[in-house]
Amino acid sequence: MKIKEVQDKAEELLKPIPHLPASARKWIAENIWWITIVGVVGVAYSVLISLVALAGISLFTSSFGIYSIYAHSGFWYFSTLVMLAASVIELILMATAISPLKAMHKKGWEMLFLVLLVNAAAGVLNILLSFSFGFLFSLIGLAIGVAIGAYLLFEIRSHFNLISAVGKKLKK
Repeated sequence: MKIKEVQDKAEELLKPIPHLPASARKWIAENIWWITIVGVVGVAYSVLISLVALAGISLFTSSFGIYSIYAHSGFWYFSTLVMLAASVIELILMATAISPLKAMHKKGWEMLFLVLLVNAAAGVLNILLSFSFGFLFSLIGLAIGVAIGAYLLFEIRSHFNLISAVGKKLKK
């Protein structure tokens, strides 16, 4: 399935849901670039903390001769690496989306949509790898988060569809 098909399907699912006021949609569309900068800072911080935590755990267990199947070869370690890789991908996509978002180019919106898809896929994979008793609650929380993100993203989509890659308004 192509990204465009996924976008169209998501837009179709969100169509019957009440929309934000036009002024709110316009404000979000015009300011999403600096909101994305805040997101980049947050994701960069979480990547840094994850790297420090992984290094700390590896140093602690190896320096004391502790070999923990759970920490080194278990699902927790792999799950953390998967989430770290997803966070780095999201960080790159978000950082490269800032300039097109500021210019109101469609490319910026599409990159944020890819961030949403990467986040959803990584979340599902993380839930499957964690094998916790909170599986259902984690899945519900992820679904709610992705739904809210998709709703807000599709509320501003039309502001980016009207502008081509060269910044000229297109006629409908």
